[in-house]
Amino acid sequence: MRKSQALANASLLALSIVAVPAQAAVSITGGALGYTQNFDSLPRVNGSDPAWTNDATLPGWFIFSGPLLNTPVTNLRVSTSSGSDRAQISYGIDGATDRAFGSQGGSTHRYSPVTPSEGEAFGAIAVAFANNSGTTLAGFSFD
Repeated sequence: MRKSQALANASLLALSIVAVPAQAAVSITGGALGYTQNFDSLPRVNGSDPAWTNDATLPGWFIFSGPLLNTPVTNLRVSTSSGSDRAQISYGIDGATDRAFGSQGGSTHRYSPVTPSEGEAFGAIAVAFANNSGTTLAGFSFD
């Protein structure tokens, strides 16, 4: 699975278009100043639509939809990515703990009451970081 690609895409979206509360963030403290997320704690029963709670299902992570990306998404699709799920998805083999996190776009969003117009955003996955290291961070990278 392409976990690092899903994380990079999600993080780039978060940095470019979605503002989330600073108090609800992954804390970066001293040491190696690193953060790792493998998404293996996400739900794994394909075809289910479990509840998603921003900053709780995955602490520091958020899903938004709507033209202004200000409508919280309240469910997560669990799938192998076959079909037209049009949602934020926990990808993987049914029952497997090896998961990836991403989006599959379309003209409507499975869990949003808002249908985006042509050219509008479908949805965003965001992760928030708080620098509690006591050091100025000049940048970051994705591996």
